[in-house]
Amino acid sequence: LWSKATLQGRARTLENLDVRDMRASSEKDKELILGKIQDVDDFNAKLQVLIFDPKSGLVATWNAMDSLQQIGEVGRLIRWGLADAGSGKVWKAWDGHN
Repeated sequence: LWSKATLQGRARTLENLDVRDMRASSEKDKELILGKIQDVDDFNAKLQVLIFDPKSGLVATWNAMDSLQQIGEVGRLIRWGLADAGSGKVWKAWDGHN
């Protein structure tokens, strides 16, 4: 995200996110991913909370940070993603701490 203005400008797009509309490297990959989601509507609703929760959502958190904090957060998320290697284990452990 380049700036707060970019984030705010994209908020409308984020409000309409639906995992069914995602792009994947192949249709087979998309079907595999969607097949792992038990309730797509519930998944989409939880995604909206992650983005827009006024206290802990991406938008609220990002808007409260200065540039240096934002870069640090991006680095932290990249490290978490690399540690997870797509398994979901790190994120499940993270949920257990909240």
